[in-house]
Amino acid sequence: MAALDTWLRLIKPITPQFVGVVSINEDDYLHIFGRKSPLDPQTLKTLIQAIAQGDPVVIGVDIDTSDTEWQNIAPDLVALSGERTALVWEQEAIGEEEPLTPLKILGGAEITPESISGIAGLFQDWDGVVRRYQRHFRATGVKEGQVEMVDSFPWAIVKAFYQKSPSRLP
Repeated sequence: MAALDTWLRLIKPITPQFVGVVSINEDDYLHIFGRKSPLDPQTLKTLIQAIAQGDPVVIGVDIDTSDTEWQNIAPDLVALSGERTALVWEQEAIGEEEPLTPLKILGGAEITPESISGIAGLFQDWDGVVRRYQRHFRATGVKEGQVEMVDSFPWAIVKAFYQKSPSRLP
């Protein structure tokens, strides 16, 4: 690990060409969302709609949407995911080791087509540093005792990008 850490410190960081990050800082949390957790789905929907107007290939939403209040606007959010733009939702999961127990996205709303999601999980090494991520996680399935492979959030974004814009990849 020491060699990997040294090498990572010495290489020049890669500047992302196709990635833009919209983050919610403390000031936004206070003034836009009124310090309310979970975040107000209607306000977040407005933000996602504004981002979608820029015509991105993929919008990855790393916000916990497991609360049932998301069910009311889930159809509107799924409608944003169209022919040119894919919406990928972060999926919360319970557990410190696999198999994880995934929580429902968008409050568990039953919507068609099914939304794209991935489990956000970065596991720390023994020294507290995250050096890698997984493409998939073992997770408990719908039926008791069933285990299935579920995409990680970053991998779900990569797959959605490739589906919507394969010509942009080398």
